[in-house]
Amino acid sequence: MSTAASTIAPATQQVKERTADLHLKAEHAPFMAAMVRGLLPRQAYITMLGQALHLHRALERAVERAARSPGPLTRVARPEHRRTPHIERDLAFFGAEVPAPSAAARRADALIAEGEARGAIDVLGMQYVLEGSNNGNRFIARPVAKAYGLTPPDGLGFLLPHGEEQPRVWAAFKADLDACGMVQPEIDALVRGARQMYDAVMGLHDSLPTT
Repeated sequence: MSTAASTIAPATQQVKERTADLHLKAEHAPFMAAMVRGLLPRQAYITMLGQALHLHRALERAVERAARSPGPLTRVARPEHRRTPHIERDLAFFGAEVPAPSAAARRADALIAEGEARGAIDVLGMQYVLEGSNNGNRFIARPVAKAYGLTPPDGLGFLLPHGEEQPRVWAAFKADLDACGMVQPEIDALVRGARQMYDAVMGLHDSLPTT
């Protein structure tokens, strides 16, 4: 770690603090509120899974491409962070086909492409948001399971990709990220990517039905 990196707040702390406004906004969006309350119709949940699959596929491809070159992503990204296999199993459980991407999903794909064009650290900031979302999803899974009569992991892989290992996986992700010893311009890029992923996710959720 460079001297410059050691005198600034850790990357994960900065990302958390500098995206707190978007995190709060995402938590209270109508789609999320309906899901947390167990009021989201089953078909709306399935629709969300189908469109979320497109977003996660786009990001995972960007991560894979960026990780081919030495840099932070090669230290942080791990196969266990992939969510697409879990979403695909959920859709199969519900007997649902993978839908065509909606306009919101295509916009999310474009936002990810913009981040990838700027660099690998922007992509890592995007991954930070999706990986961090698993913390809240552990609690969202409870009302969802009750509402649809699900027994984990059936139909809940998207929300519970790591199961009981979630705390360990998240702690390792943050530790690996902070160990990269980023300097402030790099952390700024990390934050930029994270904020763009919040934009992509909220745009996707806002396009989905809640009744």
